[in-house]
Amino acid sequence: MIHHPSDRSVWNLHNFMVPNPAAGAAWTTTIDNRTQFELCSCGFQFTADANVADRILRLVVISGIYEVCAVGMDVVVAANAVRRPFWMKGLGQYQRVYNYIYYSMPWPEDVILNGGMRLACEVDGIQAGDQITNISVMGKRWLDPVNL
Repeated sequence: MIHHPSDRSVWNLHNFMVPNPAAGAAWTTTIDNRTQFELCSCGFQFTADANVADRILRLVVISGIYEVCAVGMDVVVAANAVRRPFWMKGLGQYQRVYNYIYYSMPWPEDVILNGGMRLACEVDGIQAGDQITNISVMGKRWLDPVNL
């Protein structure tokens, strides 16, 4: 059976690893111009350095220069803390596992990124030694019928 490229029932689950940014920097990734991407989940590890400062993490969708969607953590990350935020549809609680706190935040339904849009983590109060690692983004991906 041959499917038309605009048929959204024909998609594949795509998990891509985003390279770790340099210390003191947040991360961003751009969706390929020929595809559309429905975000299903996103997670990473955030390790705060010893500088006394409050950090606030949020996941954002950016189109051009505009933030079109943003979801933040409901807690502040202090010095010397390790947090593993995880965004997924319908979640909204945290739990402690092996002395690490996993935060799961709700994500609005059907967040679809068109080609060229960016998914990024923004950190208010980021310090020079803060590290973001183990970034994982998962979603449904299909061909964009407009940009084939």
